[in-house]
Amino acid sequence: MKLEYIRNNHNLNIFTDASVKNKSRNIFDVCYGAVAVCNDDIIDEVFRINTNSTVNEGEAKGILYGLFLALKYRERFKVINIFSDSLISVNNINIGVYKWYSIDEQLCRTNGDPVVKNSSVYLQILDIISRNNLRVNIYHIKGHINPNKQKDLYKGITTFIKSNNILDRDWEFSFIKYLSKWNDYVDNKSRLILKVNNKKYVSPIKFVPNSNTGEMIQKYLILKEEY
Repeated sequence: MKLEYIRNNHNLNIFTDASVKNKSRNIFDVCYGAVAVCNDDIIDEVFRINTNSTVNEGEAKGILYGLFLALKYRERFKVINIFSDSLISVNNINIGVYKWYSIDEQLCRTNGDPVVKNSSVYLQILDIISRNNLRVNIYHIKGHINPNKQKDLYKGITTFIKSNNILDRDWEFSFIKYLSKWNDYVDNKSRLILKVNNKKYVSPIKFVPNSNTGEMIQKYLILKEEY
């Protein structure tokens, strides 16, 4: 895949990530965030700290906040891409939803497994996309790549192809370097914010869904099929 496919005036590329600070076993303070980029210019960014959280919740909330930015700037760009290095989060949104059903406004899996972890976050994600007819591509990318090591760049390409079912075989290292640059930006800034524990990042963005869970899933699946 060539860099020009995403690095142009018509594409808004949103990179999301989360950093953690361990408090006790499996409990963390998490800073998650998203940065919206056109070409090499930052259009906007948002970061928040969540206490007593988990890594996976933080990664999912990073994508959620990426969707807030996508909504904010949707009229200015023909294509909006969201990139996350969390395979769990991306797979839940792109694949897992086909295996979910709702009980008492909670997400469950059709194979009988218990409630989907971080259901409330995924419900917000589904509602934002379906309610606003938001057309956005959500991709998984490999995080923590050294752009100066060819081996790492090949890993980045392999991950992108496998995770996102990409058929294109004409790849440029510059494409992976671009993804790595902005993924690292979000990662490094979230780590810094978490380190200084700036209180202005503690208050979450308010969100109130207006659809029941079953309708939300169906609207989202229909939108995916149309897109």
